[in-house]
Amino acid sequence: MRVLSVTVASTALLLAHVVDASTRFENHHRFHSRHTLRKRASTATSTISVDPVKKQAIALASHSWELGTLTEALIEYDSPSLSVFGTGTVSACKASIDSEVYTIAANIMNSRPANSATLVDGDGAAGDPASLGPALLLVNQVLNNSSYANALELQLNHLLNDVPRDSTTGGISQREDMVQFWADYVSMAPPFIAAYGLTLGDTTDGYDLLVEAYNQCKAYRTVLLDTTVSLWRHIMLGTWTLPQHWATGNGWAAYGMMRVLATLDKSPQSNQLSSQKADLALWIGEILTGAYNYQHSNGTLYNYIDVSSPDTFPDSAGTALVAAATYRLAKYSGDSSFITKAELAYSCISKSIVSTTGILKNVVDPETFSTSLAQGTGSPEAESFVLLLEAARNAYYS
Repeated sequence: MRVLSVTVASTALLLAHVVDASTRFENHHRFHSRHTLRKRASTATSTISVDPVKKQAIALASHSWELGTLTEALIEYDSPSLSVFGTGTVSACKASIDSEVYTIAANIMNSRPANSATLVDGDGAAGDPASLGPALLLVNQVLNNSSYANALELQLNHLLNDVPRDSTTGGISQREDMVQFWADYVSMAPPFIAAYGLTLGDTTDGYDLLVEAYNQCKAYRTVLLDTTVSLWRHIMLGTWTLPQHWATGNGWAAYGMMRVLATLDKSPQSNQLSSQKADLALWIGEILTGAYNYQHSNGTLYNYIDVSSPDTFPDSAGTALVAAATYRLAKYSGDSSFITKAELAYSCISKSIVSTTGILKNVVDPETFSTSLAQGTGSPEAESFVLLLEAARNAYYS
């Protein structure tokens, strides 16, 4: 894709109303039209005390992807109408967006070197800095700041034009120094590419970016999907791989594709993108099918989903994010097939939160992928996943 010359500050963020998949899933889980939603309870009782969790999420986040996930979680939970899943519009008032999102955005901009190609230092990860893009795009609808606009444009152009791509699929690498695909990437870069496209409105560039976001999801699925279990491998290509079916990685993939799907759906080109939206819904459903085949009786998923103890362990982080994607897809599609599974997962997460501290217990170390954190130690991304889960469940029952 060519370098874009559009200025973000001069465009309006359009926050209006928001196949190539496995035959097995398509035959058994065809989604209903959103005009024929199944009846569901209008409200659901929350059993999670969110404030302590939110405080932990804010206190613990420091890396680029943690901050990106946190800002998304704060927007979805505290300003749901302004999230990619919402139907509201941004008012010219700071109060319409969580103040912590502004603080994070300001810190990013204040610490960013002039003319840096990325929003933050990704420590070798090409996709992670882009995870902050959707929040900064939203904030700049209020600020209308040319510095934000320039930083966002540079980040997009770096992602599209500088980062290496896989020659077979066209997928953009998660790593700067080699072509390597991580499931995590799908929650980092494609939602930003799609969000940027949405800001361009009914234009060729806007459409191209929406399609590019879809194509990135498609490329990553092509490489990472293990059709034998309907789950994604964690890391493939490059000089080393982690082919295990990591719970958090499958959550990253499912939730990232859900955000792209919601962006395509609320775009002016939504009707033109009907086949892409159908693909994304099916691909998310593939992951849910695979994951819930291995859900344990208490609602948890194991860190390596299809592996048994003692070779792996229960992981509340991946369980929360997969459940969040489940509620979002059910709300979009009207298919409640997996809601019982999601409710079981929600109950498990609720019971795994230390009420006095807000720390989610039994979580994987997000930097080793294969070991659990010591009890009492919080995972930044896991805390944000709880907020995403609560927001998604609230939306489903609204």
